Amino acid sequence: MISIEVSLTGELPSNARPDLNVDGVISIGTLTQAMYIKKPVSASTGMKTQLFKVDESQEQAEKLQLLTAKKVANSYKYSPVR
Repeated sequence: MISIEVSLTGELPSNARPDLNVDGVISIGTLTQAMYIKKPVSASTGMKTQLFKVDESQEQAEKLQLLTAKKVANSYKYSPVR
């Protein structure tokens, strides 16, 4: 975890007070051809896992072999196993 300083612009809510914690996500890049899902309890980087991808018609599912490639916040980037 890292700490940053931010400035709030505009009028503050009536319940605002000094030293309140604010949670947020800072996006510093975009990964194309990536799928993000919540981290499974046992997941670690480099782990192979399986997932079912449902098609747009919601009638069929395809079993995918995936590799946990990169941890991003509480998610992992998954890449197809080749």
